Amino acid sequence: MENDSIERTFNFKKREQDGSQTWKMFGSRLPRSEIVFFCQVILIYIVVGVSLYNLTQGTEPTTLWNTLLASGVAYLLPAPQIYQKASARVDAIQ
Repeated sequence: MENDSIERTFNFKKREQDGSQTWKMFGSRLPRSEIVFFCQVILIYIVVGVSLYNLTQGTEPTTLWNTLLASGVAYLLPAPQIYQKASARVDAIQ
């Protein structure tokens, strides 16, 4: 019995390594990474929405809702970058 469980786990890991990078969704095959990304973003939007609602209603503990809101917004915002012209980068290197 335990041996079957180990074998199924091993086969699952093997399929993950060798398996396809696409999942069937809505009748077509889509890249797995895109599906995971969009599911994560939808979940974060739900968390941000619930946090905003609870903060406006004054639901306790407000520190929980503030933390969830700040974390969700930080996840959604892109990391800041400094853009330089190519010639400025070459001068800085030399």
